[in-house]
Amino acid sequence: MDFKAFKPMFDEKYLAFLDAKTDALSSITSQTENHELVKYAREMAVSGKRVRPYLCYLAFISSGGTSFEEISDVCIALELIHTFALFHDDVMDESTLRRGKTTIHHQYLEMTGTQATARSGESMAILIGDLYYTWAFDALLQNDLLLSNKDSLVALVS
Repeated sequence: MDFKAFKPMFDEKYLAFLDAKTDALSSITSQTENHELVKYAREMAVSGKRVRPYLCYLAFISSGGTSFEEISDVCIALELIHTFALFHDDVMDESTLRRGKTTIHHQYLEMTGTQATARSGESMAILIGDLYYTWAFDALLQNDLLLSNKDSLVALVS
């Protein structure tokens, strides 16, 4: 499958995963700004090129894999880990923009106005990045190939 065919298939699964996680998180928070910030992070997360998950898919197919469905959870996890790293990187670099949009920590300040300090915006961005990292492991633990291979599980937790 070429990249042009891969991207919409991946995006459909990735968006469904993010929507489910965002909705679940929104149902347990009573603070409007937290809910809005998680939704904002989701919008940032869906704007990537998808080269990493495609390379993961190609590596899987070239090593004998047969379908995208078999590896889709791993592709999702890879994209989530990349997004987590970007959110944290924006804090470390003190960036104000990512992919043409306001970074998470600056968006939090805009949403809360004078109620928040720069430190609280950075803290929220780090927490959302950590959330994406946790979601990556959730995606990995949904993959039947990974769960059925003891060596893969050992590598994952090592």
